[in-house]
Amino acid sequence: MKNNLTLSKMAEDYLKTVVSKNAFETLTELLDKLDIPKIDEDIDFKKQYYEERAEKYGFKKE
Repeated sequence: MKNNLTLSKMAEDYLKTVVSKNAFETLTELLDKLDIPKIDEDIDFKKQYYEERAEKYGFKKE
């Protein structure tokens, strides 16, 4: 079957449909769709981070 289309043209047409402007959302739109996690306000994240790093890498507090 002869369509008079080159492989290059077929690939170009396919990629144009995949990468159309409607296929992408802005980052803001994507972030707005995410659920907001429930976070305990009493957690000191900075302290927890350094304690976990110290444990992971074998540092001891003095």
